[in-house]
Amino acid sequence: MHECMFVLMYMYIHMCKIYREYIKSKLVKIDKIEETAKKMCVASNNKLMFLNTKKEVKKK
Repeated sequence: MHECMFVLMYMYIHMCKIYREYIKSKLVKIDKIEETAKKMCVASNNKLMFLNTKKEVKKK
């Protein structure tokens, strides 16, 4: 009985590590997408509206 619990705990910890790495890779991709969107905003006369800030970027 105790051996099964240790195996399950080990598997759970391993799955958590894998999931954490997966989330980190997704966050990196989201950061790159946001960075690209900001560059596009600058290239298009600052007319884009960012969803995360909820405010429109003003023209210079």
